Amino acid sequence: MLLACLALAIALVKLQPKMEHEPSAALITSVNVIAVKPYHVRPAILESYGTVEPDILLESKSEVAGKIIYVHPQLRNGAILPKDTVIIRIEQEDYQLALQQAEATANSHRAQLREVQLQTKNLQTELNIVQKKLNLAKLELSRIQSLVKKNSISKSSRDTQQVNVLKLQQEAQKLKHQILTVPEQIANAEAALANSESLVTTQQRNLERTVITLPFNARISERAIDENQYISQGALL
Repeated sequence: MLLACLALAIALVKLQPKMEHEPSAALITSVNVIAVKPYHVRPAILESYGTVEPDILLESKSEVAGKIIYVHPQLRNGAILPKDTVIIRIEQEDYQLALQQAEATANSHRAQLREVQLQTKNLQTELNIVQKKLNLAKLELSRIQSLVKKNSISKSSRDTQQVNVLKLQQEAQKLKHQILTVPEQIANAEAALANSESLVTTQQRNLERTVITLPFNARISERAIDENQYISQGALL
């Protein structure tokens, strides 16, 4: 009986259909879309009342004096000019001459400084030569003094050599004194050169200031000068 039940259970398992698993479908989300088309937008015009003031108000003044030789033809009330436009030129001849004179002075002071520096080397070389001569003269004096003691040479030879040694000592002392004064001479020459180079820079700037340009895009509200007019430094343009 038990064997019959077991055989029946096995038969039922074999006859049962196999289970098939279907892959789960991906989730699909619904969305709404619209086609984008170009549109022409017309800006709205708003009418209002009030006073319009510039963001930056510039009252230009001349940094140098001189005769105005050029005025931009559009430099008038209400005109709009772009940045870096040359609006005024002042006669440059006097400033060019001043710059040339300043450069000549600077070159002269530069040459003087080189001369003093070279003089230092020459003095030191000359002192070395004199010092060697002095050492040899002292040795010669010692030799002559030994001969004088032996009565092998006259005392006048000794006296002559002593005078020679004394002259060389004086010459060496003079050169040492000159060398001591050289640093002060160099300092004075450097100061003179610095002043002259500063003057060159000033004259270069003055020459550049004869050409007046706009620092930004600007609308001209007022003009105070005319061509061929002489203006002083600080005059309103």
